[in-house]
Amino acid sequence: MPAESATFRLDMSLQRSVGWSNYVSSINARWTFPSAERPGDPFEDQLGLLQPRITGAFDSTGRAPSGVTFPLDVVAERAANGSAVTSASLEASFDNGATWTAVALTPNGTDRWTANVAHPSTHNGYAALRFKAADGSGNAVEQTVTRAYGLR
Repeated sequence: MPAESATFRLDMSLQRSVGWSNYVSSINARWTFPSAERPGDPFEDQLGLLQPRITGAFDSTGRAPSGVTFPLDVVAERAANGSAVTSASLEASFDNGATWTAVALTPNGTDRWTANVAHPSTHNGYAALRFKAADGSGNAVEQTVTRAYGLR
């Protein structure tokens, strides 16, 4: 680490194809965070990385109904002493990421939102999600999950 503070970026890309699941065929994530040299744990700043958690009332096979508006719970997890999220956005795709639609986020507490995703009647059988967030300390995350959940 340099002695003075600088902004760093961590990129992750995962592709998978397994016989037991059609979900989460890829994840692409990017975290940015400030860091500087100091005594102690050299990875302490990475503990403050923002982590998206998106859940919903999916059926037992991980699917949601088509042709309806479906609520998702969206959370940006952060370190207990970290800064609150200052901006967040969510997009959904129903064609494996070829096109994206913005999804409004309604605040539901600190670093929590409800997203009402309008599921189309015609689709490829899956929803992809792209979440972006940033906090007041210079931490940010952008995460795209292809085939995040299924549509029936």
